Amino acid sequence: DTVTQQHGGYFYDDNRLKGFSLTHLSGAGCSTYQDIPFMPFVGEVTTSPAADPTRYVAKFNHANESVNPGHYGVTLDSGLSSQLGGYTDAQFRNDIKTLHARGQKVIISVGGQNGTISVGDSTSANNFANDVKGLIASYGFDGVDIDLENGISAGPMGQALHSIAAGGGSVITMAPQTIDMQSTGAGYFQLALNIKDVLTVVNMQYYNSGSMNGCDQGVYSQGTVNFLTALACIQLQGGLRPDQVGLGLPA
Repeated sequence: DTVTQQHGGYFYDDNRLKGFSLTHLSGAGCSTYQDIPFMPFVGEVTTSPAADPTRYVAKFNHANESVNPGHYGVTLDSGLSSQLGGYTDAQFRNDIKTLHARGQKVIISVGGQNGTISVGDSTSANNFANDVKGLIASYGFDGVDIDLENGISAGPMGQALHSIAAGGGSVITMAPQTIDMQSTGAGYFQLALNIKDVLTVVNMQYYNSGSMNGCDQGVYSQGTVNFLTALACIQLQGGLRPDQVGLGLPA
């Protein structure tokens, strides 16, 4: 967004940038488009951009712009390069090294609510394992987290995770929904037991659930201590070690 186009937008004749807007809420009852901008700045931030906006304005030259469909990049006169989507591979690798220097682990998370990865046979298990091991070797990841919420094949995925553990993945975690860990007959529970020898921890989604049965067959509501303990109890009675049962709580 250039300074001339005060309410958000780009005016070619202006060589001053006041921010890169992320969201426009025009039409939602908000004035001046309600941009949510960010602005790279060299120096100490000593005043609020709302109170002193001109302090954070940066000049640029059109010769230092690059534009393609879905891409805008510019090198500011301050010498700071700001490129949307410009988080480089080298920066990513360096961030992993920084976290390792702090004693923290960095793992690959696979899946999520809309994850559609399918590991349903030996061939796909080998392909999945080789891909993950390649990322571990290249970037220095410590392992992998399985968060597939659209079905899971315990046998093939167990094969893949054993291969990953043997190939450098020292951390193997899982993030099943509560319904997936209600009994040892469920696919996720079967997977946890299949890889018990290499499993680090199961971080069940206690926060993403309705009422569930506990190990005593009582029904417990989400967000209570009894809910947490009764569902963790199922995992312990089902065969997982105490150190493999995580209790995830809001910070």
